Amino acid sequence: MKKTLLTLGFLAFASQVGAAQLSWDFSATGGTANSGNLKNKLNFNYNSQSLVIDSDGSGDLTVGDKITSYGGFGPGGFDSFGASGLAGLGFGDVDQNNVGSFTPGFPAPVGYGTDYVFTFFFNNLEGEWNGSDFVYNNGGSIDFGVFTANTASTGLAAGFTSLFTLDIAYGGPTGTPGAQQQVFTGTGSGFNDVFSAKSTDGAVMTLADWAALDKVYFATSQTVQGGLPGFASVGADLDLSSGSAVLAAIHDGSMTMDVPEPATLALFGLGLIGLSGLARKRKA
Repeated sequence: MKKTLLTLGFLAFASQVGAAQLSWDFSATGGTANSGNLKNKLNFNYNSQSLVIDSDGSGDLTVGDKITSYGGFGPGGFDSFGASGLAGLGFGDVDQNNVGSFTPGFPAPVGYGTDYVFTFFFNNLEGEWNGSDFVYNNGGSIDFGVFTANTASTGLAAGFTSLFTLDIAYGGPTGTPGAQQQVFTGTGSGFNDVFSAKSTDGAVMTLADWAALDKVYFATSQTVQGGLPGFASVGADLDLSSGSAVLAAIHDGSMTMDVPEPATLALFGLGLIGLSGLARKRKA
């Protein structure tokens, strides 16, 4: 019995993760660009527009009213929603939707912002009003990639290339309700060998290799910095008298990633060995 409990303890502990330091190197795709040093955070800015539906027909924003959000770079992001009339006006351009800086920021990666820049987009984030804020609890994803201007830097074709996907598990307010601050959390998928991560234990692997071991988690924290002309930027200012309305906002924020800790993975392996030994003992 003690052995069984010990094994289950190992299995529970193995799911722990630790904050990672990120780096990138485009030699894997034939390019010359790299991060130069490890980064704790990726700091971004982007524009979004969201369609809010008056689900109960009350004419007011009430609990359960639905929201679908579109944002970030290009025709797959901000510009994928055309009903507002904002698509194609520049709000979806890469210069307004990108990772603009890093923590630490010095030394700056050579060629970043001129030869290439990281960017992202989303068009399927769905949620609802909970009485004080919008909560995104119906899935959705963010496509994270690189926009190449100088093909020698990344070894990729000019324009946008996807690098991985961030699958949303939850998005919602942080701190005081109505403070225009939100967090999004979830897991990454579809990694290639461009990005690597260093765990708190000091192990360094590509995100693809980390993901082969266990889940790679991400978290973003963002703030509404203002609205786009003619549109509300927060729920309290919406007019739903016609049955729907559009939010359009400017955001900034940061993203971190977590990877499995090698030590806990080793314990996980010991747990599996324990289970195997217990099974053999029972058979005997």
